[in-house]
Amino acid sequence: MQRLFSAVDMLVAEKKIRGINTYCTRYGIDRRNYLAQKKDLKRGFFEVSWLIPLVTDFGLSADWVLTGQGAMFPKKSNENQTEIKQKGENASQN
Repeated sequence: MQRLFSAVDMLVAEKKIRGINTYCTRYGIDRRNYLAQKKDLKRGFFEVSWLIPLVTDFGLSADWVLTGQGAMFPKKSNENQTEIKQKGENASQN
């Protein structure tokens, strides 16, 4: 659970999201429960759904988020990098 809070804090620090309030509002998380859980990890407010945006919207590794194994961000394969590069080139041509 600590990885959730570390990841959100990192996203705020890197200005990928404005703050905890924005994260909670955008993803339907009760901010009071989030903050209470962050303050005391033994509280029972945590919901697994709080983790989903970290993977789907911010690209964090699901393995890292769930188990702490591996890198926070998965390495992008050459195929994915080529696809992203091609999309960028096509957009600049339009």
